[in-house]
Amino acid sequence: YPSKVEHTSFFTDEDGDLILPEALKIGNYRIEEVSAPFGYVVNDKYVNISVDTDTAFETDGDTNDAIITVEYSDAPAVGELTVEKKGEVLDGFKGGLLASSYEKEFVYKEGSLAGAKFKVYAAEDIYTADNQKDADGNRIKYYSKGDLVTTLTTGKDGKATAKNLPLGQYRVVEASAPYGYVLNPNEQKVTFTYVDDKTPVIKESLTFSDDRQKLDMSVTKLDSEDNTPIAGAVFGLYADEDIKNVDGKVIIEKGTLLEKTTSDENGKIAFVKDYPFAKYVARELVKPAGYVTNEEAVNFDTKYQGQDVKTAVYNSEY
Repeated sequence: YPSKVEHTSFFTDEDGDLILPEALKIGNYRIEEVSAPFGYVVNDKYVNISVDTDTAFETDGDTNDAIITVEYSDAPAVGELTVEKKGEVLDGFKGGLLASSYEKEFVYKEGSLAGAKFKVYAAEDIYTADNQKDADGNRIKYYSKGDLVTTLTTGKDGKATAKNLPLGQYRVVEASAPYGYVLNPNEQKVTFTYVDDKTPVIKESLTFSDDRQKLDMSVTKLDSEDNTPIAGAVFGLYADEDIKNVDGKVIIEKGTLLEKTTSDENGKIAFVKDYPFAKYVARELVKPAGYVTNEEAVNFDTKYQGQDVKTAVYNSEY
């Protein structure tokens, strides 16, 4: 024809086949997909065919018609899941303009956490988009409910991404918390639903937050002769190493006095600030009445106690 004319559209049958109702005359033709089956994306690459004496063909056994076969494939729409891990990170050590070091407080902010490991499971039976069946007539599955689909580990930006997930519902659980944090036991679900044949990737995201493992540091002041608790002793807690914030900046130098506190009637000296993991040392600053000042120091080398411990407890008798 002298001009390009779209005559009509044709549809594939349940077997994915399409046979044109009329024979093609000798000439050049182009096949384009106008719409894709449900669950699939339109293939934007067209196929050129030539009908002439050199074109390969097969003969239909019933009609003796010449059949020219052209294969055309579609890709299913897929899901892309991004999991992000958040949690408090050390930002600074701040107080009023004229505040002494022991009057200041640790300041935390929400940040992205690397090293969190997640497992992604199928939350339902997830089938192939083309509804194919096996030899027993059952629909073919990508995954059965409960199958482990993939494992993700967050990077420096706190994110991890799973691509090319078949459409369906998944559940995501935290398998391993980052260093210094408590495992989040709450699972989340996400569903990837077909949009249309022009949307190849459906993107969803989930955010998980972990609590920091807290520190509980204390000293119990006891009488050296009868082991009874002593009230009224004043202790100071010092940094026993430089303490850095999340950006690697030193915010507290070694030897800085961080807190002063007095033993109660049970002899307990509790250091109550929201301390990060570090090395600390406690020293007696003021002796109780009737006692001699003890020059010995109490060292706290605090370390992460694992993802199942909410509070790491350190107590020493003095």
